[in-house]
Parts: sequence; C-alpha cells; structure tokens
Amino acid sequence: MPNLRVIHDNAVDRGTVTASSTAAGYPASNLLTDRKVEVHRSTGTSVTYKVTWPSLETVGMMALPSSNASETATVRMRAWDAEVGGSLLADTGTIYAAPGADLGMWDWEMPLNSNAALYGGDVKATAYFADHVAARRVEIEVIDLDNPAGYIDQARLVVGQYWEPEHNAELGSARVSVIDTSKVSRADSGDPVVDRGTLHSALAFDMTWLDPEDRARLAHILRGCGLYRPLFISIYPESEDVLTEQDCMIYGRIKAMPALTHARLGLFASQLEIEGW
Repeated sequence: MPNLRVIHDNAVDRGTVTASSTAAGYPASNLLTDRKVEVHRSTGTSVTYKVTWPSLETVGMMALPSSNASETATVRMRAWDAEVGGSLLADTGTIYAAPGADLGMWDWEMPLNSNAALYGGDVKATAYFADHVAARRVEIEVIDLDNPAGYIDQARLVVGQYWEPEHNAELGSARVSVIDTSKVSRADSGDPVVDRGTLHSALAFDMTWLDPEDRARLAHILRGCGLYRPLFISIYPESEDVLTEQDCMIYGRIKAMPALTHARLGLFASQLEIEGW
C-alpha cells in the first residue's frame, strides 16, 4: 500500500475549468472556491470536468473533496499533452469514486455506502496515475446513475503533483475527529437546551521517520501553505479498507504550525493536525 500523499499546490487554480453540463446558478467556477456551499451542479447523473493550462503542469492525482456521490459512482481521469487533441499521457481507467463497505461490516438494514454527506460530512473521491505526467489538459469523468438526487454536486476540484514521503505516518498515530460546534446549556427547569452548530472533521498524525529530503519537502509545504492555504491529504491512498481511507482523507488547513524536530541522527519528526473545511 502506498504511503500518505499530499497535494499542497492545486494546479486547478492556474487553469481553466469547464463542465460538460451545468445547472443554472451552479457554475463550474464554483470548483475554484473553498466554500462548500458554492458547488458545481450537473444537470444529470454524469459530468465531465475539463482542466486546461497554458503551459505544462505536473499531474499525479486528482481529488474531489466534497460531493454527493453515491456508493456506485465511478470516476475516470485522463491527461493529454495539448489543450485540444494531442497525445494521451495517462489514464486511470474507470474506478469507483467512493465505494461502500463490505456487507459483513454493516447491519443488512443500514445503507451500504460511505455517504458521510448524510451526516454533515464529506464524500471524497480520488484517482491516481501510475506515474506523474506533464500535461496541458486533464479530463475527469464522473458517472453516478444511482444518485437519488438526480444530479452531481462537487464543491471543489483538486489536481496536481502529490508528495509521498519515504515512510508513512507512525502506526497508530492517525487520529480522526468529528468536531461539533453545537452548544448545550441548561434551562432553569433543568432541561438541556441545544444551540445546534455545524460539524467538521479533523485529522492528526505523527511523522517520526522523515529523512533529510522529506524534511526539506515538508518544510517547503509548511512555508507555502501556512495556516491560510488548504491542502489535501490521504493517509491510506488506494487502500482496500475503503471506509478507513475515506475517513483518513481530508481537505483543510493546518490548525497550528508544527515544529520540525531533529529526532535522531539523519532522521527528523513532526506532528500535523489538519482541520477540515
């Protein structure tokens, strides 16, 4: 299984994004914002997003960090060396976007999907090329014929080069949290009074085996993103445990700038916490 992967520089923001179908009031330009309420909406249950650049961009993966995808939705990413036409550089083939759990993990009466959107969360989808390519155009096809809404919503599109360190996060260090901003107080009668808030996720993990090259790359990411620029992280990319992979993917911002510790000769360490959008 691959190690964790991080996109900290979203090449989509330097390109032009179009969609094959768009519902009125939900333009493709919403894929460039970091507001989940600003979504692109298709007019049916399939859509193709096209990203083009005036010069070559290094592309290794894409992420759709918040959608309404069902458990049967599929995604396919392809890259070309020209804005129009050109040679096909890479193709992921058709894969499930956000597959559901195996039957043995759920009660038969429960929905067999990973649709966290039902509970205030995000459905996330990723696709990876076998190798990074230098592309001028990327097309991402999403098909979700069983989507009960009858359309596809996407709040953001992330495409670009990913960093994969030599060593994964320390085993047992990944901590997934659901943060509820609701406030509960007591009335004079003693009854609880709930001021309903919003839910969002947080992901924390330890990196205790950073070699000098990976330490330098992480330092570059920290300086480039700071606390203001979002990034996408997947701790278990392409895992067979699809629900753990889903929970351990996040799009958000660094909660507090971490230290880079010289832990031992030739090795460094750090701790990261990302708060989801």
